[in-house]
Amino acid sequence: MKILMAHNYYQQRGGEDAVFEAERDLLRARGHEVLELTFHNEAIDSRAAALSAGAKGFYNPQAARQTRRIIRDERPDVMHVHNWFPLASPSIFSAAHGEGVPVVATLHNFRLICPKAQLFREGRPCEACVKQPLALSGILHGCYRDSRLQSAAVAGINAWHGVIGTWQHHVDAFIALTDFARQKLLSGAMGLTPSQVVVKPNFCGDPGDNDAPREDFFLFVGRLSPEKGIETLLQAFAQTGLPLRLVGTGPLSARAAQAAAQFPNIVYEGFLPPADVRQRMMRARALTFPSLWYEGFPLTLVEALACGAPALVSQMGGLPEIVAHEAQGLLIPPGDADALADATLRIAADAGLRQRLSHNARQKYLNQYTAEVTYEHLRGIYARVCDARRDRRLQFADETPQTSPAGR
Repeated sequence: MKILMAHNYYQQRGGEDAVFEAERDLLRARGHEVLELTFHNEAIDSRAAALSAGAKGFYNPQAARQTRRIIRDERPDVMHVHNWFPLASPSIFSAAHGEGVPVVATLHNFRLICPKAQLFREGRPCEACVKQPLALSGILHGCYRDSRLQSAAVAGINAWHGVIGTWQHHVDAFIALTDFARQKLLSGAMGLTPSQVVVKPNFCGDPGDNDAPREDFFLFVGRLSPEKGIETLLQAFAQTGLPLRLVGTGPLSARAAQAAAQFPNIVYEGFLPPADVRQRMMRARALTFPSLWYEGFPLTLVEALACGAPALVSQMGGLPEIVAHEAQGLLIPPGDADALADATLRIAADAGLRQRLSHNARQKYLNQYTAEVTYEHLRGIYARVCDARRDRRLQFADETPQTSPAGR
């Protein structure tokens, strides 16, 4: 199968970029020819470029031409888009649809139903715009980059393409990362149908079985930002005195460094290369993941499961689909530092519990989040949209009136 994979890279590398590259490499390793169509937000380097990107977000004729050109030259069987915002724009969906190529789009976030893409505002989940054809609440609060103008542009893009049918008719299948995300998307105002939205989680490479003994520290890996529950985390470990290592950077880096200076049990390590992060996951008692927002499908959690690390996770959004309570870890009420502190003390005191959770974490990874499982998911989704497109063409051919010889 020949697959055209399209992606709009962010200015700061994130999980979506990593998933795009991982799935590209996975398909190539399985013998498929994978073509790439990429756009880079590094091009948005001035106010004029930002204004241009906002206009192109509605329709980018250059991106549409690129899409048509590569399709006509290469004739891919399917196009799979990971991110189209803002430079690729929904124009690439319409271009592929017009060329008769089925389209699959992975929804890594909630941008179709939330200008900020997070369903999160003022420190808590927010669903004010989910059912609004035009996200007026997001515009009023300036949810995208604290700008009403930019929020209006994002909301307008989504609404316009809903009105002209791009989401409903030019994308054959949307991939949601969890069932929770699927239900939220289907409840939105974009008009998606249940048969159009499928669930396929992310994956990570297998680090292999871990026979090394675990040490007595807990681990946080991720962006140091308010929605990640950093304050909850720091308050919990200030209470318990248990060892915590923080890995990552972000707007709360200074707060993490301050806590490390104040409490000897907290160590702030900043950014670490992936190999070093994995080595710490192999050794940690448990991963802490106290997010305050719904998350998408965090690779950090999958990597922890692969390493056999139990996880202490907020009971919200799609996270309980990844880590079940008392199975691969413990679920904590979001924002509850006392509950998180109690969970860490329980993990620290019960070796049998740690061993059981660790075994279950590794088994869940092997059953659901390996490269092979993901490949089978992708192959099935591609086959389904290709078959459906072929069946529609055949149906159209059957229904087309044939001119009789006498009428020629």
